[in-house]
Amino acid sequence: MKKLLAFVFLAMFLGTFISAQDEDYRRGFYVDVGAGWGWIKYPEPFNSSVKSVADLPGVTRISIDIDLSLGYAVIPNLYIVGSLGGIADSLSASNTLTMMTMFIGPGVKFYPLPSKKYLQLGLDIGYSGFSISDSRSSDSIKGPTGFAFQLSVVGDFDKTMTGPALLLGGKFYLGILDGEVVPAFSLFAKFVYKAKKRNG
Repeated sequence: MKKLLAFVFLAMFLGTFISAQDEDYRRGFYVDVGAGWGWIKYPEPFNSSVKSVADLPGVTRISIDIDLSLGYAVIPNLYIVGSLGGIADSLSASNTLTMMTMFIGPGVKFYPLPSKKYLQLGLDIGYSGFSISDSRSSDSIKGPTGFAFQLSVVGDFDKTMTGPALLLGGKFYLGILDGEVVPAFSLFAKFVYKAKKRNG
């Protein structure tokens, strides 16, 4: 985990230094937002209890991943971003029980192949927390909190790296919440806007 944090801070430092030397290479503002299907595994015995309830007749389980990233380019193929998102895992029958795993933290969006700009790799590291809410009550139960990271592999359908585009991809989340490991995976679609190149 320390190596991942060191990588992010090094990328931020180098990117800021390089961008300060030549404004022509800056790509500008970045924003993406989207949602998709999610899968999450909770620590035992809670995970088994959730699966048992989901298997009951008349119970519907829906897991949705939501995600938002805002940032700025520091070199042509590297964006420094802040990410906010989570997986809403709902069990519905006569009422709805929702388990929400939230994430917030800094990260990078990296285009590793300049000649094939449709590939985007992402890494986020930050704070994560868990809560449970019931549709019959306005209160929610606060669960464990801790550290998490997210890795994403995305197809960007705008090969110019600027302007609006559609993103399709997958994301792996791994949280360490009060010492318990919580893995999750999602497939998502996003809308992205990348500001055009700035001329210094």
